Amino acid sequence: MKNLVAFGAHKEEPSEFSYSDVSTYAEEYHVLLNKWLNLKNENLSLQHDLVQSREQDVSQKKSELIEELVEELVEELTTIKEKNESLEQKVNKLREVATGEQERARMLQCDLAENYKLIKMLNSETTDLDKIVSTGKPAKVNWGLGYRGAESTEKVHQKGLSHFVRGSTSKSGVKEVCQKVRQDI
Repeated sequence: MKNLVAFGAHKEEPSEFSYSDVSTYAEEYHVLLNKWLNLKNENLSLQHDLVQSREQDVSQKKSELIEELVEELVEELTTIKEKNESLEQKVNKLREVATGEQERARMLQCDLAENYKLIKMLNSETTDLDKIVSTGKPAKVNWGLGYRGAESTEKVHQKGLSHFVRGSTSKSGVKEVCQKVRQDI
């Protein structure tokens, strides 16, 4: 910035011109010039100080803003880390559950395969059993295994076998059967 100083003077023309006046003017000029140079230097130093203080203020404000941003980012990072840790724990738990479920599924698969084998065996053995049971019997025999024919009920109770009772449809038939069973006991 340029500082310009203008001096205006009204010059009266003296009637007498003396060299002593010139020397006085020259001295006054030098004194004024020195004062002006001092003022100019002081003004420059003040402007320089002002610019430096503004720069310091700006840099201080920048550093304060940076510190605030850093604090906010640290807080956000902390919350993100906490969320990340909790999510990792959940993932680990879910992995454990999934591993357990996979093991359970394998065990159930093995059980299912074994049950299929047993069902196949039962189906094939049922036909064999039917053949064994039907051998040695006439074709129209309608009694099942454990039927003893006309054995007395006392022998049946002594042996601990089941007692077969004829079915009846009338009430009197039911009463007779109940009475007969009571008599046997």
